[in-house]
Amino acid sequence: MNIEKIILTEITNKKSLRVADIVKITGFSRAYINRFFKKLAEEGKIILIGKASKSSYIKATKESIRRKKNNILEIKMTLMNQNLSEDLILEQIKRESGIFLDIPNNISKIVDYAFTEMLNNAIEHSQSNNIEILIERDEDKIRFDVIDKGIGIFKNIIQKRKLKNNLEAIQELTKGKQTTAPKLHSGEGIFFTSKLGDTLIIQSSNNKLLYNNIVEDVFVYNIKKVIGTRVTFIVSLNSRKKIDSIFLVSNAKSGKEAAEIGKRIQDEINSLKALLEWRKKNWSIKYYAVRR
Repeated sequence: MNIEKIILTEITNKKSLRVADIVKITGFSRAYINRFFKKLAEEGKIILIGKASKSSYIKATKESIRRKKNNILEIKMTLMNQNLSEDLILEQIKRESGIFLDIPNNISKIVDYAFTEMLNNAIEHSQSNNIEILIERDEDKIRFDVIDKGIGIFKNIIQKRKLKNNLEAIQELTKGKQTTAPKLHSGEGIFFTSKLGDTLIIQSSNNKLLYNNIVEDVFVYNIKKVIGTRVTFIVSLNSRKKIDSIFLVSNAKSGKEAAEIGKRIQDEINSLKALLEWRKKNWSIKYYAVRR
């Protein structure tokens, strides 16, 4: 029985194929049949698309790969936080899904930056053994979540900066270009990511920090305790933002531009300080907003 020929015939007829399909036809074990699939994949004749239960083999042609990828618009992964590379994970997502197919160039660059920065933060600073990621695309937007069960971003900042509570940590975070490990990371990831999308949400401990660029507000909520940190980023596929423009404004070199940006950030800090004092007197209020 020519197993390779059976696989190639079936994959041509069905467009996509799983190892279980050939096991059913031939009666051989899964381990035995899997060897033939791997051999054909190594020869470049077929390719595996998708993750886990949603994965299947297709013929290795540009047309078939593109057609299959168009049906895979959600990726979930649980990663062991050991020798992880955020760039390699992003490449894997692009290789195994259609999330990035035919999206505008400015959106691709924004998601590339935001995803790798947020995943890098979890890898470098969370002290979590595992990191979960979810990235999905629909007709309007791309969204991703990076979730860890580590120390928690606000607690980490409190310890590194010797602060008193989460609100002081949030105040440090919203200053921009802030980091819990200045020798390991530039600290600009969250600062720039908060400017690039429609929404950036950071949940940790008993607080949620929400950057809402649609209404141009920053909100801080009291929430049920979150172990570790959960970061959610959302950007519309119709967004006109360009990453180069955000960097140019944020890294303004002229004195006038730098002064204007510095004033805006300082105003934000002052607002947070005022809200911190207000909260001490009105501790029962469940949420508040910082006008930017």
